[in-house]
Amino acid sequence: MGDVDGGVFADIREALAGVRSDFFSLRIKGVGFFPPRKRPRVIWAGIEPSEELILLHKRIETTLVGCGLSPEGRKFSPHITLARLKNTPLSRVTCFLGQHALLASRTFTVDRFLLYSSVLGRSGAKHYVEEEYLL
Repeated sequence: MGDVDGGVFADIREALAGVRSDFFSLRIKGVGFFPPRKRPRVIWAGIEPSEELILLHKRIETTLVGCGLSPEGRKFSPHITLARLKNTPLSRVTCFLGQHALLASRTFTVDRFLLYSSVLGRSGAKHYVEEEYLL
């Protein structure tokens, strides 16, 4: 979402309470990095494709646009950030990806989503849960 002022944040917080979805299952599968075809800056664990997750994402984005935010220009790439990199040798990244290429979790149930805020500091970002929305 980026930076939003307090009034818009309050609107977002309230509007997200109206997002509806049934519970669904997900599974972590595979590893990779961003940005593709450039020097890696983020290592991630992937999420197995899920129609339910894509639908929830669309509902959330529609809600955010309704609050005055611009739609996300990038393709939705569900993932879990494992590491942010700074000048990490490509050989180390390649080695890690090769060792963990078959990463897969058990299926787990998604029954909520969270609204986070983040504050950038000298040692990186600190993330805070602002609200929890049950599905």
